[in-house]
Amino acid sequence: MPDEKISLTDVHLRKLKGTGVRYEVSDAACTGLRVRVSVEGAITFILKARGDVGAPKTDTLGAYPDISLKAAREAADRTRQDLKAGRNPNKDKQDKREAAI
Repeated sequence: MPDEKISLTDVHLRKLKGTGVRYEVSDAACTGLRVRVSVEGAITFILKARGDVGAPKTDTLGAYPDISLKAAREAADRTRQDLKAGRNPNKDKQDKREAAI
């Protein structure tokens, strides 16, 4: 399935299924927010955006339905602002994991 760009809804998210190939669906309502559907059908919210120096970044926001569509859009907005401010959310997550070990 090729990448699609639609205004996501909870109904649409529940209808997404694994196709044997990982694919992504872009949300037309929130710049950079995408839903990644795994081979098995697991749905994960991700943000694809550019940082302060223009380098592309991908940040995992959470799994659906653990995180709602509304919460994912809010997290995407916050993360996009962090990237533009020069902060690296992935580095912050990595530091927290290392501190827990």
